[in-house]
This record gives sequence, structure tokens and C-alpha cells, in this order.
Amino acid sequence: MPILGGHGGNVRKASEKYGIPENEILDFSANINPLGPPEGVYRCLRSNLHQITRYPDPENAELRRALSAHLGVEEDRVLAGNGATEIIFLTIYALKPRRVMVTAPAFSEYARAAWSGGAQVVSYPLREEEGFNLKPFEIIKDLTGVDILFLCNPHNPVSNLIPPEALMTVIEHCRYTGTLVVVDESFLDFVEERRDYTVVPYAARHDHVLVLYSLTKLYALPGLRLGCAVAHRELVARLEACRDPWSVNRLAQLAGVAALQDPAFSDRTRRWLRKEKEFLFRKLQEVPGIRPLHPEVNFILVDLSESGKGASEVTEKMARRGVLVRNCSSFEGLGDRYIRIAVKDRLANERLLQVLSDVL
Repeated sequence: MPILGGHGGNVRKASEKYGIPENEILDFSANINPLGPPEGVYRCLRSNLHQITRYPDPENAELRRALSAHLGVEEDRVLAGNGATEIIFLTIYALKPRRVMVTAPAFSEYARAAWSGGAQVVSYPLREEEGFNLKPFEIIKDLTGVDILFLCNPHNPVSNLIPPEALMTVIEHCRYTGTLVVVDESFLDFVEERRDYTVVPYAARHDHVLVLYSLTKLYALPGLRLGCAVAHRELVARLEACRDPWSVNRLAQLAGVAALQDPAFSDRTRRWLRKEKEFLFRKLQEVPGIRPLHPEVNFILVDLSESGKGASEVTEKMARRGVLVRNCSSFEGLGDRYIRIAVKDRLANERLLQVLSDVL
């Protein structure tokens, strides 16, 4: 049974608990682009603050046009939402599945949404000794009777990728079991070969796949909450009919459009990330008693087993020194042995390495 836990990124709570001003805390617990939003987002928000006196467009028309152009699909294949999490819950609410499968470990809101909708939750374990990699011919044996399967690609918290052929094996099998596959691509924008891994074009043409896409991570907009789903038009219509009106606020709508108007931003981020994640991964390998798993995106899962210290102890000691990392004990299958570290700028990464070394 999945373990439901909290999330990273609660700087306010850490500030109150440890008596450290929020602006002095380094937050590696949330996987947000440290380069910040594109400059055009700031200009857009500054020049449109007066629009808070108006209701947002309930159809998100301008935002959906921008998203459809960005993702290369028709507008009626796109559903905008208040972050990908809203769409996870909306999918459960609208489709009312009886049985939902999630991988273990996985982002906790898949199981939380399923339970809130009264569904039975079935866990498919990703084995540590196999690098937490999905085995397509194993998982398809257990899909009979499963209404919705949640997959995360890239995976959170592991930071690995499902190979395209493995993912398509599962997706094609689900056509015959009647299973909707929800593929969470929230972190895929950080992958340089994104087009080789995305199933957005497939989801737009087939009624048994839904892709979650987030603007929160790459474009650094967690405070505005913004994401979307891509699916067949009939599935989009079913979800749209159940969605709360005005769930995407006006400033988020405008910020999303502005972010997508800077096509070079994602390339700049990926070039920066390629260098910085390899630096951080290499330096973590040099720290005695820990084992970082090679990252595909902007965060690194770290095994603390050989240090003799648990994740709860390490995260607590680091937090007292103003450095937050994600305690992964709330993820099913990880126990008190793993922490997750976001990749930040060089100065911040060096500070993290120093504090981590000191507490081990």
C-alpha cells in the first residue's frame, strides 16, 4: 500500500521551525529551475497587475492556443489546469476508476487522488537492485482489471527515464485491457532528447493515453500553479465538463503565454543543466558513505545506506544549517535511506556539498 507523505518546497515552515529567515534558506527539496522564469514573464506580470480586477477566461483560450502551438497538437486536445496535480484529481473525479495502479516509489498525489475518489490502489514495485527501472513485460501481466495506470517519465524521485520502446509496449497493451495510461511528463522539458521520449503526439490521437505537462518546473512558476493535459478530444471534453470554473487565475494564464513566447529559454536551461548536474553528481560520488544515482533531469536521488545515517537524521541536521533536501522516507519502497537533491547554481551546490559532508 502506498505511503502518502508531504512534499518539498515548504520554506515558510522551515523558517518558522529553525528560526532562519526565508531568504537565507537554500531549498534543494523542490525541483524548480534555479534560473527562474523567462524575463518576459516578469514584464508581463508587471504590466498586467490591473487585470486582477477581472475574472479569468474560464475557457483558457489564449493559454490553450499557446500550449497547443508549443506542444504541436490541436487546441481541442489540450486542457489547462491549476498545475498538473489538479488534473490528476480531475481525472479521478471525472472517470471514477475502480482500480488504479501506481509504481512504487512514485509521486504521492497519484495514490492520494485515487483514494480520494474511492478507488482501490495497486502498487507495482520498481526494484532497487534493477535501478528502479520499469520492466514492461512484468507490469503488463498485472494490468487486467486496472482502469488507470499512472506512469512518471522522467521518474520522480528516481530521475531516470522509461525507454521509448518499453513505454510503448505498456501503452499498446493497455489498448486491449481498456486501461487509461496517464503519463506524467512534468520533468521531460529538462531532457535534451525530449522529442524521443514524449508521447504527446500519441495521446492526441488515441483515447487511452493522457499526458500531464507542467509549466511549474522548467519555467519556475510554482507559486502561480500551471499545467495542462494532452489527450484525445473526447477525453478532454469529459474532463472539461467536470473542471471547476476559473481554476487557472488570470495572472497564471498570462504568465504561461509569456513563458512559451521565449523558445530559446528551454535550450538555455538544458545547456546549463547538462554541465551543472554532472558537476553535482560527480562531487556527490566523492562524498564517503553515500551513493548518488545518475540523474537524467534536474534532481538526484542519493542512497545514504553506507553512511550509517538515516534520511530523517540527515535532512534534519542539514535543515538546521539552512539547507533543505527532500527526505524520501514517505515514498513507498525507499525507507529511511534516501534523500533527493535538486540541482541548483554552482555556489548553492557547493554549499550543499559542504553541509552534507559535515553532517555525515
